[in-house]
Amino acid sequence: MARQPIQFSPGRSYDFQIKIKDVNYTQDLYRVQIATSITAPYQVIILDLFIDPQDIIAESLYGKDKIKINIRLLQQSKELAEQVDFELMVLDSKFQLPMSQTINKTNSNQKDRSSIRITTVPRIPFKTMTSICNSVYLTNTLKEIVEDLADKVGVSLIYDEIGQNPEKIDQVIIYPTTLYKAISYLDNTFGLYSGIPVFFCDYTNRLYVKNLTQKMNKSQVFTIYQLSQDGDNSKIIKDSVDGKTFYTYDKIDTSYSGNSVFSVLAKTLKYIVKPRNTLFTTIEQDLDHICATHGLISRGKKTHIDSNISSRLKYYIEQIGYNSDDTFINSSISKRISSLSTLSFNLEKNLPIIQLTKVGEVIKFIPKTVEYMDLSGKYILKSSDLIFKREGEWQATGRINLIRTNKTI
Repeated sequence: MARQPIQFSPGRSYDFQIKIKDVNYTQDLYRVQIATSITAPYQVIILDLFIDPQDIIAESLYGKDKIKINIRLLQQSKELAEQVDFELMVLDSKFQLPMSQTINKTNSNQKDRSSIRITTVPRIPFKTMTSICNSVYLTNTLKEIVEDLADKVGVSLIYDEIGQNPEKIDQVIIYPTTLYKAISYLDNTFGLYSGIPVFFCDYTNRLYVKNLTQKMNKSQVFTIYQLSQDGDNSKIIKDSVDGKTFYTYDKIDTSYSGNSVFSVLAKTLKYIVKPRNTLFTTIEQDLDHICATHGLISRGKKTHIDSNISSRLKYYIEQIGYNSDDTFINSSISKRISSLSTLSFNLEKNLPIIQLTKVGEVIKFIPKTVEYMDLSGKYILKSSDLIFKREGEWQATGRINLIRTNKTI
C-alpha cells in the first residue's frame, strides 16, 4: 500500500544567526550539525559555510576567535517557540583553495566561494571538562567528592541520588587529571551507582551525573510513534507540535547483541578482590541477575541467549575493589549490557532542539503496527544527531539512537 500522505504539517521555521570575530556570516551558513551523546563529555557542532577562501585567510578564521551561533524556532505566527545560543570553540577547519586571479586584479564584486567545514565544541563546557583536578579525600562518599570537584571547577552539578554508592571511602587520591577523567576514575574504581552511570556537560555548563537504571522507573520526556501505512495517524501528527510527541514513517533499524556480549563477559562472573583485612575474597555475580536488576529494563526481563553460552565462567582479577562492596562490578558490567537492544531511526520536519538533545532520559517508543508491539516501551536516548540544511528555507532531520537491555517487553 502506498505511504499515507501527511495530513497536517505544523507551520514552523528556523532562524539562524552566526558571528565569527563579531563579523556576521549568517548569509554564508548553509548547514549545521549538532551531535549529542551520553558517551561524550560535551556536544560536537559542525558548521558548513560558503565563503571566499581569500576572506578566510584575510580574516584569519583558523580557530583563535570564538563563534557565536543563535538558533530560533519560530511558530507560523513568527512567535518564538525555542531559542538556543551556543558559544563555540573551533577544533579544526577544512577548506580548499581554488586557483584564482592575483589579488590586485580580482574584481571585488565577484568572489570565488568554496565550502569550509568547521568542527566545534561549546567553549565553557570544554573548559569545564578539561579543567585539571588534584586533591585528597578522607572518609567521603563519591557524591561528596564529585560535588567538591565540581565546586572547585565552578560548574553547576545535577547528581542523581537514587541508587548512588553510599560507601564512605577511607582515602581517595585524585592525581592531576581532567575533571572528566577524575569522575571516570571514581566510577571505574568504586562505582558511582549500582546501575548504569553516565556523566556529561551540556551547552549551558551544567554537569549531569545520571543513574540510567533508575531513570527507567520515571516517566518519558517524549514519545515517538512509528506510524502505520493504513491507520488513522491524524491525531498523532496534530499532537506533534508540543515537543512531547514525535512520529516517523521511516524504517526502524534495530539490533540485539545478547549472545555477543554474554560470550565476552560470561554468564557467571567471579571477581578476585583484596579487602583490607584479608588476603583476598571472591565476589560472584550472575549476568542474568545484573541485566534484570541493574540494566535498562522495560517490563520484560528475559535475555535471549544461546544455551551454549549459559555455562561460561570467567574470572576478573584486574581490580582490587573496595573491601567486599560489589557496586563497582554492577556499575562496570551494567554499562556493557545497557545497549543489548538498540533502535535507530530518522525524524523529519521542524524539530525542537532542546528536547532532542536530552540524552540519558527516558523515551517511549510506540509502533502502530501490531506485529512490532513487542519492541515497544521505554528506552534511554543514547544519542541524537540533528542536521539543519538551508534549501531556500531551513530544513531539519534528526537521527535518534535508543538503547535498553531487554529486547522485548
